[in-house]
Amino acid sequence: RALPADRRRARPSCSMVALATSMARTTQLHRLLSTRAVALAPTEAPNPLRGEAWLSGARDGRWWTARQPEAGTPGVDADGRVRGLPAIDVRALSRQSLQAYLDNAAMVDDALFAGLHGEQSFLELAPHKLRKPQVFYYGHAAAFNVNKLLLGGLISESERVNPAFEQLFEAGVDEHPHEKGWAKSQWPAVAEVLEYRKAVHRLVSRVIARVGDEARGVAVDQTHPLWALLMGIEHQRVHTETSSVLFREMPLALLQPSAQLAPPHPSAARACRTPTPEAGLDFPATELLASAGGRAELGRHGEPEFGWDLEYGLRAVEVAPFETGRCKVSNGDYFAFVQAGGYARRKDLWSEEGWAWRELAGAQRPRFWCADGKLRLVFQEVEMQWDWPAVVNHHEAVAFCAWRSEAEALSPARAFRPASEAELALLRARNAQAHLAAGEPYGTDGGLGAANRGLQWASEQPVNAGRPAFETKHHDLLGNVWEHCVDEAAALEGYEPHKLYLEYSEPAFDGRHHMLVGGSFASSGGFASARTRNYFRPHFLQHAGFRLARSAA
Repeated sequence: RALPADRRRARPSCSMVALATSMARTTQLHRLLSTRAVALAPTEAPNPLRGEAWLSGARDGRWWTARQPEAGTPGVDADGRVRGLPAIDVRALSRQSLQAYLDNAAMVDDALFAGLHGEQSFLELAPHKLRKPQVFYYGHAAAFNVNKLLLGGLISESERVNPAFEQLFEAGVDEHPHEKGWAKSQWPAVAEVLEYRKAVHRLVSRVIARVGDEARGVAVDQTHPLWALLMGIEHQRVHTETSSVLFREMPLALLQPSAQLAPPHPSAARACRTPTPEAGLDFPATELLASAGGRAELGRHGEPEFGWDLEYGLRAVEVAPFETGRCKVSNGDYFAFVQAGGYARRKDLWSEEGWAWRELAGAQRPRFWCADGKLRLVFQEVEMQWDWPAVVNHHEAVAFCAWRSEAEALSPARAFRPASEAELALLRARNAQAHLAAGEPYGTDGGLGAANRGLQWASEQPVNAGRPAFETKHHDLLGNVWEHCVDEAAALEGYEPHKLYLEYSEPAFDGRHHMLVGGSFASSGGFASARTRNYFRPHFLQHAGFRLARSAA
């Protein structure tokens, strides 16, 4: 990853140093893997599959990393479906609460990966070839856990589970063209990775048994040794969501329904009335809500939950009066942009980088709109749901705003854009304050309205389906789909990279990543928090949409 200029100057810049380091790591990896007779072949073997027929069809009891979902288990409903737990309270940790939180993260991930059909599904690259195959992500979180526990001093070097796997699955999550290399024959059998996951889970459980009760009566924060344990569990949840997005890009032939996950939102079963939707009939008409300006404070302020390093620090922003959509932009809203030639002809609506992406990708519509008019979900296609949020990348969101501004003949000062991080923070704060002032009990939504998150459903829901925010009446200030912000990713004042994960945030402060907030239907744990700050490259897909915003008159 690229580092900011002030950090780059402090590091060797000679390309030969980087090459030598890379070659040394590769040599070490070859040596480790040679003990297992797994070759890093530069070319593909004639048949890299290992005949793992057990990966086709429903999974049996051996599939589960920790425990099979049972009604009454934390995060498992009466119907046996697994939901992601909300963020654990770091003021009230115990062996029992930590073990339940760990087990739930494993069960949710197991339930998702039970939707891969056949061995090939674990080895196939996404069409864009910017991510590694799913077998990597299947092993990555476990390897991360071991490496962070070791770095945090919670285990010794002798307690490593499999040093070869802990290097093979350590890194490589960020985009990188893998058209050559990363041959399918490099990867171990899925059964081996499953046994590794189980062994790591047992190791983490032993750590919890050893040190879990040390947290009783202690407010665990970034400086506490148990932060390494929490980081591993939260990291697992982040990657479960990431994998669900990659599943959504895979051919349906490589997927199957997962009996342990919730189905899509019930509205997915509706027939599509028309291929040319009408506002007010097929989707909510745009309604802008005026908001007074004020002081927004970004950053965590002692909330009792895990946070990533870019969420700590403070930035105070004086926000001018603004207007934002009551709802996020729906598929019906976005259809007019597509129909008006927004993808086919209107280069002038896109940034230079955005149009270059569109041409390279050959995009003619949002990625999850199928050519036959259907809508692609994680595991299936359904009829188009015009009142669901438009799931698009940052480039697409900005181009739509430019088109809508032109259509309404808005001046540059009043042009539409995605909302800013500070504007959304101000809306969340106002709703939370009004909620408390009214004497309402502080529920899980904090006055932000009903949130579609934690895999309550395996899909989005209509943009106006949930209970709106307590004071401002916006929908989906939390959950359903992540919200693209106009802002580039940036550190808060006082930011320091966490010693356990120095490379988590800082490489994103490069002017090439943009902020996302709010979480999605697939977010759980700390990632489903109103305080979460996320970032992505503008061409990357996430379960993400956007809300129209503009400065007030």
